[in-house]
Amino acid sequence: MSDSVANSTKFIEFMLSIILNTINEIIETEKKVTAKVTLKVSVNQQKIIDAIKSNPKVTQEGLAEIVGITRKSVISNMKKLQENGLINRIGADKNGYWKVVE
Repeated sequence: MSDSVANSTKFIEFMLSIILNTINEIIETEKKVTAKVTLKVSVNQQKIIDAIKSNPKVTQEGLAEIVGITRKSVISNMKKLQENGLINRIGADKNGYWKVVE
């Protein structure tokens, strides 16, 4: 495509802008994927997540029994899971529940 004097600058600029937009979209997608991949969880943390999925009202004592670690370790692991946005506490301590963020 060119104009009457065989100048294709506008077409080239148009195509380059499409390529640039596509590259920017790919970069943004990669950033999102990389952010999710870097959030690795330990075996114990995965067991905690699985237990919460099975029973959102599970207690820390219950999690300690399920996972086979101390309550103190459960608290530490849950804090890390909360900091990474993988679990949230809904409601109060006594009558609330845990929610796994998918």
